[in-house]
Amino acid sequence: MNKPSALTTLGLLLLVFCASGANAGTAKQEQLHKQYEDTLKSLKDDDEAGYQRLAQWCQQNKLVKEAEQTWNLLLGKKREKLEKNPSAAGYQALAAWCTTAGLKQGAEDVRHDMLAWDYSQRKAKLKPDDPKELLALAQWCQQSKLNAEALECLQDVLKLQPDNASARSLMNGVRAACWVEAPTGLLKHQKVPSYTQETAWYHISVPKEHRETKTGLPLIVYLHGGQHNAGTADNIVALAQVIPAFKKNIVLFPNHLKTWWAHPRELKYLLDTLDEVTLRWHVDPKRIYLMGGSMGGNGVWAFGCQCPELFAALSPMAGFYADFLEFQLKNIVSKPIYIVHGTKDTTVPIDGARKAFEILKKDGANIEMHEVDCGHQPPNEEITKAADWVLQYTNKQDFDLKALKERIAKLAVPGWLKQYEGN
Repeated sequence: MNKPSALTTLGLLLLVFCASGANAGTAKQEQLHKQYEDTLKSLKDDDEAGYQRLAQWCQQNKLVKEAEQTWNLLLGKKREKLEKNPSAAGYQALAAWCTTAGLKQGAEDVRHDMLAWDYSQRKAKLKPDDPKELLALAQWCQQSKLNAEALECLQDVLKLQPDNASARSLMNGVRAACWVEAPTGLLKHQKVPSYTQETAWYHISVPKEHRETKTGLPLIVYLHGGQHNAGTADNIVALAQVIPAFKKNIVLFPNHLKTWWAHPRELKYLLDTLDEVTLRWHVDPKRIYLMGGSMGGNGVWAFGCQCPELFAALSPMAGFYADFLEFQLKNIVSKPIYIVHGTKDTTVPIDGARKAFEILKKDGANIEMHEVDCGHQPPNEEITKAADWVLQYTNKQDFDLKALKERIAKLAVPGWLKQYEGN
């Protein structure tokens, strides 16, 4: 047997040395990451100086992702504090701080917050029944790229003067500008404006055809499952690329803030999310559908009963229903409803779904109950059937998102949800 040459031996030694160095580097990174996680958990919510020191420590140790996360956490806290006592000087100072911290998007968001605050100040000084002043404010909003606020003013103008050609023309221009600028495809973790919570985001799948249709594309709102503060929209977003109807239409996967969808706070957040989505993309307002599984199915019952005029049809899947939930089923008798539930579901037994079906069927609802030979999670083919079924229908009612938000804001927290307050 030939002995290895000196060069071969040297090469092997270098490989061993490099492998040892790589392992040592990985171990160091893991140690730094653990140190970061431990420090983050130990910080108090109001310790802004502590968050800043941690972000700077991350930068020094080249923990890029962790540094960005910490700066954004600190920014969220500063924005929350500023919202309680807003001022132009405060917003300008915070935008400058964002620039210094390297938070380019954060600086843009803060400037948008300042403009939105300025808008609220301007609108508070207006006479609510003066269409001329409202139209002027809408034009200012358009120039300031406050599209949602511009549309709000224009809607107020058209309530006072339905035939106001200038308002209608401006409204069409604002909407078209939003649709042209909006991205398409599967878009993940889109932030909901005016919410600073880390959980306030959504996934959305948008075909490029939404810009080309005359009336807009149907929108399917699909609520994720979980329990109380468990589960996220990450668990279901893959459906966008699996269910045939989801590939052809706009599908929204909102992520809950922190508790059951039935909570009034979550319902208001859903309406704010829908406001954002229908502004950014060309949605057919007559073809908005509500679907969801498990806790999301429970959310379909809750959201549908509280805002029935918003939806063309509903499909709760493996959703919990019981009398003590106080859902007003009479509100959705006029809505097409497609229930899916597994006969072997031990997480959410089928009895509640059967009871809801019997009540609604007796009252004359257009409702179907599909009992599937499965456990808690319906197979994809059942979700496909449900989506195809609801998409047959067009909403016969009109709705006003602003009025719906005002209605939800007045709701008391149901007794069964009070135990989750503050969690």
